Amino acid sequence: MLRSTFFAIGVFAVLTGLLLFQVDQLVLLRTSSGDGLGDRLAAWRGDDSAVLDPPDWLPYSLASTGMVTLLYAIALPKRGA
Repeated sequence: MLRSTFFAIGVFAVLTGLLLFQVDQLVLLRTSSGDGLGDRLAAWRGDDSAVLDPPDWLPYSLASTGMVTLLYAIALPKRGA
């Protein structure tokens, strides 16, 4: 179970990093009021939208950290061995 957890985290980080290579900024639209993650990450504008501008180093960091996590998950010993 530990192997699959690290593998899933690694795949998520790699795919998110690769996605951010193609994106300059993200526009969040508010669908309901409340104190969610979007309220803490971005400042909301008057038209119920917010713009997130990820830094240039973030895609590289996510992709490389995810790849190292994937390699670690593959190198873990199999259960019962």
